[in-house]
Amino acid sequence: MKQEYEIIKYQSLKHINIFINDIHYRNVHSHNELEITHIIDGDGYFKINDIIHHAKKGDTFVVNFNEAHEFIATKDHLLCLVIQISHSFINDYFPSFKELKFNNSKSLKTTKEFKDLIYNLAQTYFNQKDIYQLLVIKYITQLLTYLTDNLSYELSSYSQNDKDRVSRMIRWQNYIDEHLNEKISLRDLAKLEDLTVTSVSHLFT
Repeated sequence: MKQEYEIIKYQSLKHINIFINDIHYRNVHSHNELEITHIIDGDGYFKINDIIHHAKKGDTFVVNFNEAHEFIATKDHLLCLVIQISHSFINDYFPSFKELKFNNSKSLKTTKEFKDLIYNLAQTYFNQKDIYQLLVIKYITQLLTYLTDNLSYELSSYSQNDKDRVSRMIRWQNYIDEHLNEKISLRDLAKLEDLTVTSVSHLFT
């Protein structure tokens, strides 16, 4: 079957696209974005590469950059919330983002916290109230952190040292999120990872 390459057009914010799609059938296609698809309603199949998943209400699937995928509704439709994130989204801070590949052999196990997160993200994106851009970036970052916490992943062209650095940055991000109302020093971050203050300072300059 012929595969279509889709060029994503960003409607509201650069590097981020969110929409609700009522799908009966979507042919095999790929694009240069990470995609998170949450099934709001309906029943069908979601094929990622050569793996066919049964897709039902409440399921969430992750499609890596440039992976072929296809939707097939078995009843009336598949109503989906689709979140697409460009590999350029955090390129200045995490250039290896485009090399990140999640293990998507199964649907993502979701919690109430996750569902609240993606619905808050979508509502903020669609309503476009004051400072919505900042809030969308905040929710996207939380979403990516949730994925790295709950799915195994690999950085295909990077060494184990690079992977360790990514894991360290994620741990620091979580620590900062948990202590936002407190004064955080480089010494605190260094102690968390058993590093010297000097080595930590070099990572941020």
